[in-house]
Amino acid sequence: MKVLFVFVLAGFLISCGNSEKESTMTDIENKIIIGSLEVMKEDLGVMEWEQAEQACENLGNGWRLPSLKELEIVYKNRIQIGGFEEDHYWSSSEPLDVSISNAMMIIRFGIGDQFCNGKQTPNHVRAVRDL
Repeated sequence: MKVLFVFVLAGFLISCGNSEKESTMTDIENKIIIGSLEVMKEDLGVMEWEQAEQACENLGNGWRLPSLKELEIVYKNRIQIGGFEEDHYWSSSEPLDVSISNAMMIIRFGIGDQFCNGKQTPNHVRAVRDL
């Protein structure tokens, strides 16, 4: 009975590594590492996009706003990372529709939908950097 449980658990862990989430997650001090992306464990606050971009840069050492693709990875791992609000988070990605100006892409962490938001609208900020 114990052997069967270990076998089933090992199979579950292997299958989780093949999901859309990144397979490697490490918790170090106030950061989480997902694959080759380092994510701060806490938000920097709620601010307009240009303030958000500057706040990340002020951290130094390569900290920045995540691209939309990186923000998707952060969203998919939000439970394990922790500290997120069920609200909108900025990305560094512009909308694909070039007719939309002065806006950037965001993800609403409550339900995961993506859309663009005006740069003057305050949203949450979570910094990332490459390893």
